[in-house]
Order: sequence, then structure tokens, then C-alpha cells
Amino acid sequence: GSRRNIPLDSTVWAALQEHKRIQSDSEFPAPTNPELADLIFRTKMGTPFDPKNLRRSFRAILKRATLPRIRLYDLRHTTATMLLVLGENPKIVAERLGHSSIRQTLDTYSHVTPTMQASATAKISDLLFPVPARPTRFGHYHVGFRLSSSRRLLR
Repeated sequence: GSRRNIPLDSTVWAALQEHKRIQSDSEFPAPTNPELADLIFRTKMGTPFDPKNLRRSFRAILKRATLPRIRLYDLRHTTATMLLVLGENPKIVAERLGHSSIRQTLDTYSHVTPTMQASATAKISDLLFPVPARPTRFGHYHVGFRLSSSRRLLR
């Protein structure tokens, strides 16, 4: 995998700093290798987590929290989906995921596009028809515009 710098908000940053402080004050020895001195998550021996142990720990956390069993990697997909649903620029999402092109991101997360399409429709509708819609007696909606004799929209 590739490495990327991703900005953290102040809440996450504070939690990570607190975890590192607690870990350094506990029975966890400081890493002997200076390159590992900045590790926030490490084993009791001061070394990086082995991926198998990380997965095992993650499953235990899910079980204690009575959450469904998912893969750690599923959090990546959840984050990407949530960002796209919230309207984040797909280029930014692609960069966070380390995708080489925006197309890879959009192809992978195409299941989100119906939601994005509905959102786009609502946005253009709000722009074009800002007057609140009200139902007519036939169940259709009157949107507050009418055509003039020259076929221009009037309020």
C-alpha cells in the first residue's frame, strides 16, 4: 500500500495524542529503533502491530461493542461512500483512497450514484423553482411559475 498524508480534525488528533501519552506512561517500552519512536499504536514490545493481531484486536472491539463483524478494510469503503453521499468532490475521495484516477473511484462506488443523481435533481429543482411546491386538486404540483404569452417564465 501507499502512504498518504490526511488531515485530522482536532478531536481525532487529541484522542491520538492521549492514547500515545497513556501508552508511554504504561508498561509499554519505548521502541529501541528510533525510526519507530513516533508510533502511536504498538505492541507491548514496542514494535508495529502485525496485521493478523490488528485484525484480531479489531474483531474483539467489535464484539465487545456488539457491532456486526466486518473487516477493517470495510471502514475504508464506508468512509468513501459516506464522503460521496455527503457531496465531497470525487477527486478528493480518490486522493484519500490513493486511487490513481478518479475513474477508479467512481467505478468502485457507482452504487452511490443514484443518491448523487437524486441530490443533483433536487439542487437544480431548488435553483429553478425556488417557490415551495403545493399540490393541486389533481395531485400534481404547482411550483409558482407560469408561462407568459411569449413563453417566458414569470413569477
